[in-house]
Amino acid sequence: MATAEELNTQIAEAKAAKHALATGTLLVRLKVGERDSTFAQPDMAKIDRHIADLERQKGALTGTRKRRTFRLYQSGTGLY
Repeated sequence: MATAEELNTQIAEAKAAKHALATGTLLVRLKVGERDSTFAQPDMAKIDRHIADLERQKGALTGTRKRRTFRLYQSGTGLY
């Protein structure tokens, strides 16, 4: 398992890659440990999940967890 400092570095790199995608770079290559990933503009949700996963790992390691928000939506009238 990575240390907190390594996870901070990986999170910073992933956020920089997300910024590059958002500002128009067509492809971004991100290497995290032994994993090598390439993200394209349509993969913004995938890189968001990757960042969230790294932050969860960091929270588990340091004992602080990111608060999760769940939103519930009702479709239709709800009457049957």
